[in-house]
Amino acid sequence: MTVQPELSHPLRELLRPVLEAKWYVLVFCASTVVSSLALTYLYSEKYTAATTIVFRPQEVTRLRQKESMAFGAPLPTAPFDLIYDNLQLLVKSEPVMLAVIDDLNLDAEEPRVYSGPPLVQWFNRTKDWIKDLRDNTWTVLKFGRVVRDNPRTAALKGLREHLNLTNHNSYVFYLSFTDKYPARAARIVDAVADKVVNAVLAEQQDPGAQRLRQLRTLREHKMAEIERYQQEIQTLLSRNGIASVEHETERAVARYSDLTLEKIKLDSIVASTQAKLAALERKGGVGVGKAAPGSLQPEDFRRLKSERVFTEIDLRAQQQQQATLSAALVGLERRLTSLPLVQHQYDSLIQNLRTAQRDLVQISDPYHEAEVQASDVLSTVVVAHKARVPAIPVSPIKVYHVALAGGLAICISFGLAYLFAFARSDQMAQFVHRTVSNVVGMWDGVERRRQRDRRGNGASADYSGPERRGTGGRRAEDSPPA
Repeated sequence: MTVQPELSHPLRELLRPVLEAKWYVLVFCASTVVSSLALTYLYSEKYTAATTIVFRPQEVTRLRQKESMAFGAPLPTAPFDLIYDNLQLLVKSEPVMLAVIDDLNLDAEEPRVYSGPPLVQWFNRTKDWIKDLRDNTWTVLKFGRVVRDNPRTAALKGLREHLNLTNHNSYVFYLSFTDKYPARAARIVDAVADKVVNAVLAEQQDPGAQRLRQLRTLREHKMAEIERYQQEIQTLLSRNGIASVEHETERAVARYSDLTLEKIKLDSIVASTQAKLAALERKGGVGVGKAAPGSLQPEDFRRLKSERVFTEIDLRAQQQQQATLSAALVGLERRLTSLPLVQHQYDSLIQNLRTAQRDLVQISDPYHEAEVQASDVLSTVVVAHKARVPAIPVSPIKVYHVALAGGLAICISFGLAYLFAFARSDQMAQFVHRTVSNVVGMWDGVERRRQRDRRGNGASADYSGPERRGTGGRRAEDSPPA
């Protein structure tokens, strides 16, 4: 009866190298875990403060309809990714960052104050010394010497490195900052959010302010031009003593017509008076210094004489009135001759005035639009709330560091255990023995070949037989038989 060998468990056979090196594995893992835990105490705790920024689209009221075109088509609506990229660049831009640094004095060197028990002071000093050594070592590895960065530049890099803006395809953005001081992290987040809101508001108002300045200059120029035209029109009317050229022309023409008609009537009356006076002279022979004719009674002669005197008086009065009417007509004619030139100047000034007023109306609508845009106090970016001071640090999480270090230590120790087990195995010994034998054999063969070559060269130099004298240098045994 044959006894069968006891079958071993496959898992135990698989883990035999690990079980044989279990103390090595335990010591390696324990030292790694303790080292990682100690490193977490060397790094400062980090706190994250955050706030919410809401992007609020606005409706802009236009007095005159306008539309932005690109290659003959309307501009597309900005997608969420484009809004996020623009806001991300704005948040981490130098104007915003440098303004925050100046307001919070972030580029000032932090004083190192070591207080508390001696052990705590020693720990803090050691931690700071290790950090300085790390930084100096890194700068030496990069630049070959210790390089001190500018405090302002270092603060700017730190802000950009620890400031984060997240978005998930919406109008809500999450702005956060990580720092070792929780209160300072909250202040930095609030300051950055305020600077971003002010920057966006300034960006909204700046085009309107620039356009407002341009349009204000044009508007003031047009208003001055309108005032100048009005002053010239007033001066023209005052110089000519009229209130309205059209009314003055109509009144002068009507007055000229009335005076002409009155002059015609007066001329006929003067002619009738002159005829009457001539008839009286013929009838009675009445004259100055003449006696009454014999055919007339004294009373009739006196009556005719007095009538002639009254007729002469009427004639002189009518002639004076006729001269006055003629002078008035001459003045009216001169006035009517100058009115067309005045009318031309007046019409030209009125046309220029209306053109300037129409230009002012054209400027007024965009001017009011720019005025509204420049005075707009509602930003498209709004801070939903102030950042709260965090109470719980976000890093370092000791359990994560210990678990990660422990897992890596287990993997590395298992690999080294299997590597050492393979190095101690028979297959490895045979492989090493065979490899060494092959290398030694190859070396011995090389040495023997060198020695044979040296002996062959020496024998060839001492021997001068026929095989060396023969042609071709062939040996005797190589020659064909006779």
